[in-house]
Amino acid sequence: DPAIAGQRAGSTTVTHPYGVRTIYRFNKLLLLEGIENWFEGSLINRKAFVYDSKQHIKSIETLDGNGNLLLAKRFECDLAGNATLESTEGDFGVFCIRRKFDKNRLVSEDYDDGLSYIFTYLGDTRLVRSKTTLESGKQLRKTIYSYDDANNLIQKEEEGKTKTIYILYQEGPHLHRVEWEERNDWNGQLDSKIRYAYDLWGNTNEEQHYGSDGKLKFTIYRTYNEKGELLSETNSLEERAFYKYDIRGRCFYEEPFSNGLVIRRTFDDKGRVKLLQEGDRETFFEYNASDEMIQKTDYLGYITNYHYDPVHGKPDRIEEPASVTEIVYDAFGREKERVDPYKYKTIKTYNSYGSAVKIIHPKGSEERFDYFPNGLLKSHMDADGLVTTYVYDALGRMKEKTIGQYTTVFHYDGYNLYETIDPAGYITQYEYDFFNRKIKESREGRVTRYGYDSLGFLAWEEKNGRRIEYINGFSGRLQKELVDGKLETNWTYDRGGNVATLEQGGLTTFTFDVHNRLREKIDSKGGRTVVLYEKGPQVLLKKTLDPAAIEIVETYHPNGQLLRKEVEGQIVEEFEYDKLSRLKKQDHLTFGFDPNGNTEWIKEADLRTTTWSYTPGNRLLTKQKPDGSVISYSYDEQMRPKKIGLREFRYDELDRLIGGTGFSRILDAFGNIKREEWTNGLWIESDYDDWNRPTSRRLPDQTRIEYSYEGPFLKKITRTSSDGLEHYVYTYENYDQKGNPCRGSGSFETIWQYDELGRKSSQRTPYDIEIVEYDPAGNLIRKNEITYTYDSLSQMTSESGRFTARYDVHYNLSELNGKSLAIDPLNQVEGLAYDLNGNLSRPGFVYDEFDQLVESAGGKSTYDALGRRIQKGATSFLYIGDEEIGAFENEEFRELKIPGLTVPVAIEIKQQPYAAIADVQGIVRFIVDWKTGDLFKQNDCDVFGSDLSDEIPYAYCGKRYDSNTGLLYFGKRYYDPSLRRWLTPDPIGPKDHSNLYQYVFNNPYRFRDPYGESVGGYLLGLGEIVLGGTILLGGLTCEVITLGGFTFGLGVTTNAGLALMGLGLATTTINAQDIKATNISWKQPKSPPYDWADLGSDPTVSPDSGFEWKGKGKPGTGKGSWVKGQRGSQEILYPDLDHPPPIGPHWDYESSDFPEGIRIFPNGTWSPK
Repeated sequence: DPAIAGQRAGSTTVTHPYGVRTIYRFNKLLLLEGIENWFEGSLINRKAFVYDSKQHIKSIETLDGNGNLLLAKRFECDLAGNATLESTEGDFGVFCIRRKFDKNRLVSEDYDDGLSYIFTYLGDTRLVRSKTTLESGKQLRKTIYSYDDANNLIQKEEEGKTKTIYILYQEGPHLHRVEWEERNDWNGQLDSKIRYAYDLWGNTNEEQHYGSDGKLKFTIYRTYNEKGELLSETNSLEERAFYKYDIRGRCFYEEPFSNGLVIRRTFDDKGRVKLLQEGDRETFFEYNASDEMIQKTDYLGYITNYHYDPVHGKPDRIEEPASVTEIVYDAFGREKERVDPYKYKTIKTYNSYGSAVKIIHPKGSEERFDYFPNGLLKSHMDADGLVTTYVYDALGRMKEKTIGQYTTVFHYDGYNLYETIDPAGYITQYEYDFFNRKIKESREGRVTRYGYDSLGFLAWEEKNGRRIEYINGFSGRLQKELVDGKLETNWTYDRGGNVATLEQGGLTTFTFDVHNRLREKIDSKGGRTVVLYEKGPQVLLKKTLDPAAIEIVETYHPNGQLLRKEVEGQIVEEFEYDKLSRLKKQDHLTFGFDPNGNTEWIKEADLRTTTWSYTPGNRLLTKQKPDGSVISYSYDEQMRPKKIGLREFRYDELDRLIGGTGFSRILDAFGNIKREEWTNGLWIESDYDDWNRPTSRRLPDQTRIEYSYEGPFLKKITRTSSDGLEHYVYTYENYDQKGNPCRGSGSFETIWQYDELGRKSSQRTPYDIEIVEYDPAGNLIRKNEITYTYDSLSQMTSESGRFTARYDVHYNLSELNGKSLAIDPLNQVEGLAYDLNGNLSRPGFVYDEFDQLVESAGGKSTYDALGRRIQKGATSFLYIGDEEIGAFENEEFRELKIPGLTVPVAIEIKQQPYAAIADVQGIVRFIVDWKTGDLFKQNDCDVFGSDLSDEIPYAYCGKRYDSNTGLLYFGKRYYDPSLRRWLTPDPIGPKDHSNLYQYVFNNPYRFRDPYGESVGGYLLGLGEIVLGGTILLGGLTCEVITLGGFTFGLGVTTNAGLALMGLGLATTTINAQDIKATNISWKQPKSPPYDWADLGSDPTVSPDSGFEWKGKGKPGTGKGSWVKGQRGSQEILYPDLDHPPPIGPHWDYESSDFPEGIRIFPNGTWSPK
């Protein structure tokens, strides 16, 4: 019965589809006393409202159907009904907010966590005159507002920071509307200003944006209809977007800022989108009586069905063609159980705020979370017991983060982070301008300064006399980068924001379709790559025609997984996926997963199986190899691997590797290795400049290798004796616009020339002239009089006068000089013996548990914890990172390699220096007596290393050749030139290809595998093996090369806009061979620096200090992101808080640590995108 005012209480019942009833209960004063949700005769949850004698709200309680309290809000109100005390009660305890009012105006607000606000007002009005933010009584911020005589806001001041002035129209129809908005710093220096104009209906139809120089930069125009609906708009780039609406105000037509994309929406009678057309893509939607989407059919015909929980209106069953996911909710609509397609359950429980306090994973392991009374995350304990704790200031900014035993401390002023102290005690300090832009960063004596252009975008950065300049477009896109005035890179962009041209010593153009997919690339030599996309039945075909007119067809699942690669009609590789979209089959390899999603086993043609087990926290526990042997993993209190098999590891407070079996290190504050020594008695010490480039290497015999630089380029390598006297010098001169050296001078002069793509086209020395040609696909086809041929997969089929070869589509050599080679299902050569782990067996060969050769005809070998061979017989080996540079015998150098930019500049044999002459492949062809200039040795091996001798150490690609075994030691594996393949399977698994023995895709001129692990890994980390001086472009794929369906983008990241790779050779991390199989690593993924407790659910609030909103709309509109930091070290947070199931609400986060992006969820978890 309904309530009757003054007579009786009553209720109103609303019956929803599917039988859910909501009952609203009112007292006789018609005040709401309760809201109850019922289903099938049971009370699910309710809210209870209690009022005081003045009818002011006294409490609001949220309870489950059994009367258990979830959350209570209790209030004490003054006579006017203002809440002077607000208490939040729950399982966390009580959190209070205390308020004071004057004339019904809030004058102070005090939170239990120390945060306070004080407000003053303009006279007797309710206009705020000032707002002061305090922490434990100490002022953090103060905002002051000024008004004109008509009480219009005319100035806003952030005390000590900025002043924003609003100049109003003084006449006409827009009287007292803002005409000018001018932002100045505290000293009155202009930062920016905007002039606003309005249409007849008061909508802002024009914005003129001025920079800090007072000059007009761009104008944004908008048009509206009489209903206030936006019809068109421009952006800072003068691009236009258009919108059309139906009579109900629904946007049915849209041309966004894009490459010509047109979006059309068709609505049903209830106003729901039933058809979404995005260019040539059509997506269909169906709904139930509750307006919930029950079916979605994408443009490829892939259908997803949704069933909903009748009480909470959230999906409880999601059906895809090959999988079903079920979700169970608690009484308050929080996900408490998720059942994956394999019936494995993840169970969650929550606190009163709705934050996850416990997650039980499918295998029964538990994560636990604890929170402060204000809702911020207090601690997290992972399933292995590692605890991370947090401390915050009153503004919710993280003051301390402790992982296990180690704490990082953060210090803030009212606005910005100004100091961090890491667990090792290293202090990093930051300074900002009035607009909270970082202008200085200092760490351990290194100072970096930053400057900004008239629109506030990063314009330059300086460190130790070096300067990088940036020119940005009006939208902030980088248009030009100039390094030390010597190396220039230019970009232009299309309407979709894609790179349209890239110019660095040559022009490359890119064309994208309306969906921002690459359609065409034309390189600086005119080589044209064309990409076409075709829709199939629940598949997408991507057809690429490379500059050599070779067609590569890739077939993709609607979810984006690659299903098949074909080259010229030949299937190169096929893939299958399980119900959770995980790779389950790759040619002859099949994969299995445990309930937690870890890779549990890999089978190779059902003939060889490797299995793994894990800790409760999903860290590797054991690996059982095909022969039944087991490698065990153990961890220290920080859950860092301290022992893998027989190898031990040690770390410092920053989780950096500082030692282990066979070696130890001393690192500087920036992670550079200052000293490394081995149990073989050898050591190396290094000094670095402010850009982490080596300036000196001290060797065990007290001699040195010294480096000097000119701007971004390596200028000189000096070899000095133990008493500091100069022994010999090598210099690089005249770098071109791509950063390639054009002249080198040491014992003699070398002149290099390059083509438009930056590839060497000629090399001239007094001893040899090398002129090379490439085919349109990028393969080297001629070197002087020697010619090379290739098949459609770019596998080298001949070297004139040396060999002819044929290969299968799996990159196996099937015929050499007319002699056939049979290959078994495991890609092993038939007729040769292999052990159960896939290692090639020969008389005298013995492998250790990590499949490294420890005994052979050449004697016994010893390896350190990183898998580096440090001893063989009586010979000890010296390294820079993972690269062997020298061999000692009887406490003297037997051989020493002096690394240059890409190839050795000298090789010392028995302390006698010889100048090295290497070909375009990096093979040392000659060594010349440094002093006399006499030719000493010559190497005439073929491109695969056949006919190699050990007379020139490190001759083949800088690697050591063992004449006793005929093998080349690359660092992680041995290569057999006679077989043109690796001796053992790839230690990181099928990253490059399912053929674990193939060597550089049988194209050694085009590809290199520097350590025997990964061609792709080498290409993606190209700068890591460069000694110094190479500049890599920031945030951009600067070159795309395709080989037999495998496309590698030389995408690189930068530190503050510049990558100056100068660690000598690859920076070393733990790299034990057995722990690098696909999806298997003892190294846990790096955790993001934020979680939901940091970010919250309000998109209009900055997630942390230093973040600025950048986009086409204001915070909360979804048109933009929160951005912090400068290019190269930038962090981006996008609040996707209305994302539909199955993903649900989350924050998207990108940074240099997470370049592909992650999602941060309300339950405290995160996942890669």
